[in-house]
Amino acid sequence: MANFARSATERAQETESFAAHILALQAIVAVLARHANVPPESVAAEIRDEIKTRTAKLAGSADGSPEVLAIAAALFGDKR
Repeated sequence: MANFARSATERAQETESFAAHILALQAIVAVLARHANVPPESVAAEIRDEIKTRTAKLAGSADGSPEVLAIAAALFGDKR
């Protein structure tokens, strides 16, 4: 039982670390995008295409991962 608890604690810590890395990267990308002075709509199609290409196989759909697309839209403030 102690091994199970230790393993569960380790997995929780790994998940928290992974989430922290993702949140840090999201913050960096958001700030870089704002400072690039590039209107989000001018790169939105390219970003969607890149996400579709990178996630199509994993998502099992040529449209890519809807979750990743939604996160990207949120990062760029796209309310569509």
